[in-house]
Amino acid sequence: MYNDCCYTPQSILHNPFFLLTLTTVVDAIERELLLRKQNDKLKIMNQMMISKTKKIEEQRMELEAIIESVTDGISIVEDRGHVKLFNESSRETFAPPFGYLEDFQEW
Repeated sequence: MYNDCCYTPQSILHNPFFLLTLTTVVDAIERELLLRKQNDKLKIMNQMMISKTKKIEEQRMELEAIIESVTDGISIVEDRGHVKLFNESSRETFAPPFGYLEDFQEW
């Protein structure tokens, strides 16, 4: 019974056009499967990045709250001596000239 419904004449299997079409279809299916697998991996990586970005933002907000709640002046200076960050107490303590701090990030 199975042989009757799936009978393929030998002439079709030896037809170059049929073989080319079959090869093209198989290649397309393989590419689609590969793309789906890669897409699944990208989705996982994207979720990991979103999670890590959220954690970093939470840490930044926590650090910002700590720095602003400290009554002492806090200044962060890089190895070349450039001030990178400071809190309001530090600004009041050192009172830099007007316009000097325009390019600095303040907490």
